[in-house]
Order: sequence, then structure tokens, then C-alpha cells
Amino acid sequence: MDDMNTRITRAESEASLALIQELFCPPWEFLLAGSYRRGSPTSLNANLIALHPSHQNVTPPSYDGKVPERVGHNTVPFKRSSLSRVKDGILATQVVPSLVERGFISGTFTTGAYKWQGIARIPTKNPDGVWETLFARKEAIAEGRGCFRSVDISLVPMKSRGAALLALTGDQDFTHIMQEKAAKRGLLLNEFGLWRLLPEGEKLKRNDVQYGRWELVASETEEEIFDELQTPWVDPEKRNFSFLKTPSKKVATK
Repeated sequence: MDDMNTRITRAESEASLALIQELFCPPWEFLLAGSYRRGSPTSLNANLIALHPSHQNVTPPSYDGKVPERVGHNTVPFKRSSLSRVKDGILATQVVPSLVERGFISGTFTTGAYKWQGIARIPTKNPDGVWETLFARKEAIAEGRGCFRSVDISLVPMKSRGAALLALTGDQDFTHIMQEKAAKRGLLLNEFGLWRLLPEGEKLKRNDVQYGRWELVASETEEEIFDELQTPWVDPEKRNFSFLKTPSKKVATK
């Protein structure tokens, strides 16, 4: 597996997604994010989003203080989790074990309640367009044959679909700029949504979901987050620092 540090191509990312979509029946849904969604020909890893209706837990920000005026670059989306959440979560108990058993995952770096990072063997098809058999995939992993690439899988609450796409598509500079736009409006943007901190002593309860002092302003689509921040839509392929800093280029329309 000397090639496991090789950048993954778009075709390899697409093959991985296609196999996973066949292995998991609806209502499971899987999407590709990261630099793949930004149109890059290669990526450091395949950045996959997993969604399931049973996963509805939207986690509010972990602190209950003043919204920062500036934000940093040091947060990794969906990385935080407790040990109990890891053991009981459907990512660790259903998704990862299934992908190991079905001959996709070959090794694990880290497993959290919301994020798994590791190595997978890229699936291949025969000349007739049929996937390798399960036996062939598992045998190839055992013998170290085939292309092995880095893969991230993030388990995302359905309600946070838009916020997760925004955070996991990047790039880091674009995400940072969007977070600063939110902070200037007294809001906080993270991978779970766009949040407003309520006045001291005030709590908000909507649809039987309690977020303490945090109000979830927008989260389900990227479009509503852009609208709340009064920011023109930017196509994923243009979400990079160089595009934003080039005056001659115009922001893409929807």
C-alpha cells in the first residue's frame, strides 16, 4: 500500500461514492465534498458526507459566552466528540463496520461520533461494468493489491446539511471569510449551522428542540446561510481565496 498517500483523482472519488451508494439503501444518502466539490482534478482525500433521517442531533456551540469578533483556522468540522458518543453512534456501529465487512475500508486512523478518517481501497469494475465481487475486494485488501487512498466520512444531521456542505467544501480561507462575516453580524457559523446567541437568561425552544441560549438561524441549505449573511452566492468551484481577492471577477449567480 505504498500509494496510500497519493492524491485521489475525481474518478476514484466517484467510484468510491458509487460503491457506497450501492451498499447502503435509502434513506441513507452520501455526498462528495472537499476539493472534489470545488472542481479540483485531485484531492488529498475523498471527503464524504453521510446523512440519515435517524441522525437529527444538531449540536449547539460548546461555549455560552460572547460571539467572537474574529475566528481562527484551527477547527476541524465534526471532529469533536465524547467517548460514549463514539461507541454508541451510528457512524461507529453501522457505517464503518459495514464498509469494512464489504471490502471498502482497509484501515482506520481515527473514529469519532461524527467523523471517521482512514484508508480505503478504491473499488474497480470488470469490462462488463460490474463491480468486483465481495470476495475479490476483501482478498485484495488482505494482500495489499489495488489503489489505496485516504478517505474522510462525516456523519451529518439532516437539519445541518447546508452548513455541513459549506464547512466541508471549503476551502479553508473561504470558510474563514464566511465565519468572519457571521461574527461581524453577531452570529456564529460552524458545521452545524448559523447561530445567534440570545441575551442572558433568555432561552429559545423551537419544534421541541432545546438549544439553550443558542438560536439556530439557518442550517438546512447553503443558500439560506448565504442569504442570512447578505452574501451573494458563490459557486463551489469558485470558493477559494484567490477568486475572492480578484476584483476583476464577479461572484457567480445562482
